[in-house]
Amino acid sequence: MLQMRPPATYGIPPRCDWGAPLLLYLWWSLREILSID
Repeated sequence: MLQMRPPATYGIPPRCDWGAPLLLYLWWSLREILSID
């Protein structure tokens, strides 16, 4: 399983923590832009 703790390498959260929300945010943003246009 994925570790809940951030990597001690750079002290930043793993991609699995911010990657999914970021992709979802970008995806919904694109959907809104496409629907408006």
